[in-house]
Amino acid sequence: MGLLKASRIIHATLPDLTPVGQAVMAHFADRDYEVNGEQTGPQCWEVGIHKGGTFRAIVGMKVALRIRIETIGTSTQVEASIGLLESQGISTAISMLAFWPVLVTQTWGLVKQSKLDEEAIAVAEEFLFALSKAERFCHECGASMSGDAAFCQACGTRVVQ
Repeated sequence: MGLLKASRIIHATLPDLTPVGQAVMAHFADRDYEVNGEQTGPQCWEVGIHKGGTFRAIVGMKVALRIRIETIGTSTQVEASIGLLESQGISTAISMLAFWPVLVTQTWGLVKQSKLDEEAIAVAEEFLFALSKAERFCHECGASMSGDAAFCQACGTRVVQ
């Protein structure tokens, strides 16, 4: 169940998103997060990350950052959202009704503070551009970018290298 999210449309795509999903998983595994991921459609991957200190089990639920990478036409959408995993039966369902607003908003605050959502999107974007050899575009305004530019010439936004 994704409740709060950040997303970005990336103007590049691949016929198979497996290398991108695996790169996101490897990036967070190298930082000692627990990761899992799977291909959920022909051009869609979902990755889940959690860590004991940041994402903890509360009232039988495990809270995680879920990353969805999906081809949409000639672009790829990367979405990072908070999800609840591994519910433990009826007692968890009852607890969730009472506590989910606090649990989710506090967790989303931790994610935003640590910028994990932005990091996940940036990792996916970096690998999409590296693997697709596509022309680069600014993720803010959509302007075409030269291959080595650190900032968009049209709007000044810092871009992923």
